[in-house]
Amino acid sequence: MLLKNFAALQIGNKIGNLLVLLNERGKIIFLEKIIEYFEQVVDRRLNQIRIHVTSAHTLTDVNIDRLKTALNKILEKNHIDRYQSG
Repeated sequence: MLLKNFAALQIGNKIGNLLVLLNERGKIIFLEKIIEYFEQVVDRRLNQIRIHVTSAHTLTDVNIDRLKTALNKILEKNHIDRYQSG
């Protein structure tokens, strides 16, 4: 029944099976940490870093481009950006 629900959520079979396994073994509470670890492994392999920028004011496209350029020079890595203002 769970796998049918996963299909409705468009979760692939492998992910659905992983969730069922974690639940059956009482490890579902570790799902967030498993996801974080997986993202770290992927980021390392792709030589990228996740960046979260919070700004007091909304950034213009020009500001964002300048920030990206500066981060590329400093970090020498690809980065995944997430911006938040306010």
